[in-house]
Amino acid sequence: LEHIQSRIMDLIWYHFKRNGIVIPFPIRNVNMRQVTREDEVLRAREDIEAKTALLAAIDLFKPLSDDEQRTLAAELQEAIYAPGEAILKQGQEGNMFYILESGKADVSVRRGSRDLNVAELTAGQFFGEMAFLTGEKRSATVTAKTDCIVFALSHTVLAHILESNAALAEDLARILEERQKSAEGQVAAADSSEISAPSPVPRTVLLSRIRRFFCLDES
Repeated sequence: LEHIQSRIMDLIWYHFKRNGIVIPFPIRNVNMRQVTREDEVLRAREDIEAKTALLAAIDLFKPLSDDEQRTLAAELQEAIYAPGEAILKQGQEGNMFYILESGKADVSVRRGSRDLNVAELTAGQFFGEMAFLTGEKRSATVTAKTDCIVFALSHTVLAHILESNAALAEDLARILEERQKSAEGQVAAADSSEISAPSPVPRTVLLSRIRRFFCLDES
């Protein structure tokens, strides 16, 4: 019973943390230091530069300009997950993109009546790109293996960039096709059954879905 209560309290703490809810507690030692406006500006600039460098290393965002990457970096939202907690689930609706800032997470795919562990994610790796770009339901479940801190990005931020540079959609479709083939290879390697895997979605179809999801003119 104590174990269950402890687990529930842990999950409540993680949920509060993700939603910016602070539980005050007594503090005996308080160290005061004046934070100047210059300190805040410098810290914010360093934070954006670090996040921009993280995005620049991800193939999905390499077609974007430095300014566009910086725009996305400014919108990254940090969240923390407990070991065993699902960050996203297969079959769910979603439009968020995730980058694992720290920790480890397992990727599993439901195939028939079995859950196949197909990959382990570590810091710097990303997931959720298909739903982020096409609005399709999640194709896998990602579960925190350790304490995980992730950066989350909404597709609405990218929408503003695509509105002014719709040609980016073609680059994104190409990269998404490559990522899809790699993911299918991981599932095939983990599955010894004779259940046939779904066929990869062709690039032209992916491009059409991206354009439709972001309401881009296809003329």
